Amino acid sequence: GDAAANAAFEEMMAVAKMGNSGTSTEWNFAAVKCPIPRLMQHIRQLSNVVTSLTFHDLVNYNHEAMPLLHQYLCNSPHLIHLWAPKTYYPIAYMDLFRRIPEPVNPLETYDRAHILAEIKPLLPGVWRCRNLETLHIGFQISGGWGTRHQPEQSRVVFGYIARVLPQLRELQIHTQSGDQVFPIPKLRLSGGFCLLAKLQYLERLKICNSQTPQPPKHVYDIDWVVREGWSAKAREARRRAIAPWGQPIRLEEEVEAKRVAKKVAKRLNRTGGGVGVGEADRVMQWEVSVDPDLRQELQHLGRLLDVKLRLDEMIAPEDGVSNQWPSLQKIAIASDAIYGLSPENEFIRLTMAREYSRRENR
Repeated sequence: GDAAANAAFEEMMAVAKMGNSGTSTEWNFAAVKCPIPRLMQHIRQLSNVVTSLTFHDLVNYNHEAMPLLHQYLCNSPHLIHLWAPKTYYPIAYMDLFRRIPEPVNPLETYDRAHILAEIKPLLPGVWRCRNLETLHIGFQISGGWGTRHQPEQSRVVFGYIARVLPQLRELQIHTQSGDQVFPIPKLRLSGGFCLLAKLQYLERLKICNSQTPQPPKHVYDIDWVVREGWSAKAREARRRAIAPWGQPIRLEEEVEAKRVAKKVAKRLNRTGGGVGVGEADRVMQWEVSVDPDLRQELQHLGRLLDVKLRLDEMIAPEDGVSNQWPSLQKIAIASDAIYGLSPENEFIRLTMAREYSRRENR
């Protein structure tokens, strides 16, 4: 019962506090056996002790647990491994500049007021566990069942992970159910999948499972993963694909200028003669504690410009050396494979899925 679980937690807390500061501690929890949010409140007190944390099931406690998990990750510099596959971690927590547009739900399962009320309290932040090596997690998009995927969503997630967690060795982004599918529509270049290629130490990567097939729409969307994607023909195809991005990027600049102007205006119009914290200030509080270099790296988070700059940075493999995923051994996209395939074989599998999808849709 809860009383026994609470007593067990108090005993574990006492042991943890008795240990030397900085002692490596691994905690493994089944949420169904632990009171929520009491569990998360206890864990928050161990932000400078725990190095490995496993949650077997937080789905049924998502509303209560996610704000506390978010706060924990933003205050836990020593965490090395996080296994929390059955979670719905809100993408809004990673949307540092609030660049993801309002959700579009043609089924109208949520009304606009409900959606905005859902997003507004989710103040973004930067995880302090920058030495994290293992991350298994699921994500939640706002808007309810039937919400359309927007490329800004995946650009935020991929860009955030690539900059905030540079030491990752293993990354698994899990799909929980049909109404919370992680937004990576057909692996399109504009979705920012290539941002993850900044992870120089990444060895294993898995995104989604076989219930969410996402074959690439075009070969150039994903061929940069393998040597074939760096032939003159392949590079020219990618160049042509991103050539029309100029206008959307200019529109982004206009939207960004309006966003900054609105933030400044809110600060100037703040009531009480400049005393107090306005909504814009609350959203941007994360900037105070973030290293200036990291803040600079994150400045284009969620924008198409972020993807364009990354593609421009990529170097063609020569003699087996490139600046994207030099350590990658296994990759699985929309697959139930536990360990995945080599990048070359996964590319073949995905392009075969693409051809099959094209034939089925004729």
